[in-house]
Amino acid sequence: MQAHVSVDVGMPSSWRAGKRLHGICCKHPGVLRRVLSPRVATSPTAITGGQETQSNEQADLHFSSVDVKTTGSSAWQQEQPQQQRAPSSFSWTKQWWPVGIIAEMDKKKPTAVTMLGHTYVVWFDFKAEQWRVMEDRCPHRLAPLSEGRIADDGTLACSYHGWQFNGRGTCTNIPQIGDSAKMHAACASPRACVASFPTTDSEGLLFAWLEAGPQAEAEAAAKRPYSMPEFKDTPEYSAPWFTTQAPVDYTYWLEQGMDPTHANFLHHTCGFLMSAALPMPYERIKGVTVNGGFVWKHGPYDISQEGMQAERQLIPPNALRVVYDRGFVRGFVTMGVPVRPGISRVFARFKVSGTPKKNMANKPNIFNLPHWARGQSPLPDQDTVVNVKQEALMREFNQGPRDYNLFSGADQGIIASHRWFEAAGYKDMWKQRMGPLADGSSGNGNSNGNGTAESSSSAATTAAGSASQSVGAQYAYKPYTPPTQDDIFSQYERHTKQCAVCQAGMKQTQRIADAVSVAALGFAVAAVAVTAAAKGAFGPFTVAGTVVLAGLAGACVWLRQQILLFRYTQFINSEYNWHRDGGLSLVKGNPIMLKLSHL
Repeated sequence: MQAHVSVDVGMPSSWRAGKRLHGICCKHPGVLRRVLSPRVATSPTAITGGQETQSNEQADLHFSSVDVKTTGSSAWQQEQPQQQRAPSSFSWTKQWWPVGIIAEMDKKKPTAVTMLGHTYVVWFDFKAEQWRVMEDRCPHRLAPLSEGRIADDGTLACSYHGWQFNGRGTCTNIPQIGDSAKMHAACASPRACVASFPTTDSEGLLFAWLEAGPQAEAEAAAKRPYSMPEFKDTPEYSAPWFTTQAPVDYTYWLEQGMDPTHANFLHHTCGFLMSAALPMPYERIKGVTVNGGFVWKHGPYDISQEGMQAERQLIPPNALRVVYDRGFVRGFVTMGVPVRPGISRVFARFKVSGTPKKNMANKPNIFNLPHWARGQSPLPDQDTVVNVKQEALMREFNQGPRDYNLFSGADQGIIASHRWFEAAGYKDMWKQRMGPLADGSSGNGNSNGNGTAESSSSAATTAAGSASQSVGAQYAYKPYTPPTQDDIFSQYERHTKQCAVCQAGMKQTQRIADAVSVAALGFAVAAVAVTAAAKGAFGPFTVAGTVVLAGLAGACVWLRQQILLFRYTQFINSEYNWHRDGGLSLVKGNPIMLKLSHL
């Protein structure tokens, strides 16, 4: 027996329907999730006056409501099973993917960067004055080139046996071959080459095209990385890029970006107020296309946004554009990168209102402070904590986005996001890139729609001959393991590891702490010397001098501890600050005790 629940958003009957649904849930908790299809009858709305305008058109808030190319209304039961869907024609590798913030990259050494499950080596080619992205393995013994070095002649040298490669991936030197002719013959072999991928820079980011070869060069040249048009408006100020990596799946990047109403509650301590939250007016998403993504328009969700109209747009596969027509923050763009199943990296940039002359944020920083010296916002930790634990719970109970109970039209963006992931073949992408699970099974049977651990033993490898598919050995990836507390709050893994500026900051703060230690010791020695020089005749000046010097020594000891604590929480692990500030409970408490070895 099938049942159907219809809820009119904003109408009194919604409460009655909600109670009715609650009663059914209580009686049949195991059956309802698989049988019922929660539907919300609403309409495209005029986003004016902060109210929703009802019409006769119906929008179904389930995973058939925002369909690919058209808005269907079939129930979940009537859909074809997911495994029977035709393979997606969408190419995940024939795209520009953000690699790093150029201002934060180190030109002096190669760096490993993982994208779409494969690891690449990123290095600066001084001869060509160009950043290079190549497969991260030397063809000799398959050692990682990211652990190599930049040779004096500007080539990338493997630290294992000294093989060298130019920016095109061609081998230029094999030290183990003494005969020049034989060495050049060996270097000319395709087996001695490393796949090199097209790169370009755009607005401060380095991008890589994850296909190699002449055809890939031509395809990459015909397409530019996404650039948010609003950043080019001179009356607006564009803030610098920042980046973070989180132990959560790529799908949550888009979920968060298409879920504006979470801000007042999850980010209550970051400029939003729970008490200022509003029911958000919205327009219905008219459709999702694989290559075109979708656009969603909505109104204010905070009382401070009265009359605001906003637009959220997915530009496949990795750009989320958000613009507001008023307010200090006029919009932002985030660019996501699926690192590995269950791990994602995000680049973000905001733009604010005002002219360059009036906007304080755009004035030169007279102290030229690096970004780490300005402290850190708890916002990334808030997103990470919730999403990590949400994903772990969903996997534990074998649930996915189709198990969400979405009663509000404000959740349309979440549905559209997952409809796009399904249409683009997100699960199949991981199978093709990484092969089956380590035990040869399909894992724990996750049906969460994000494809982070679902795999099939039939997809062990991809088509031979594709340079992009040859990157990194096709090692089967392990089943999902819930991240630990260290994983969640590890600032080193999430940011510092990929940021040369913060790596330098770690060294600088350590040197400052060491200098303060020397000063403390000096003041202590001086206090002892003053006391010894008095030879028992303690006059007022002797006592005052001793007290001052001892006080200065104590102050230096305290200052050293504070510097090292800042260094630890800023660059290594932020769990101390999280507990100090009360986390998401907002109940401030004693911070966790840090072992002396951490400092």
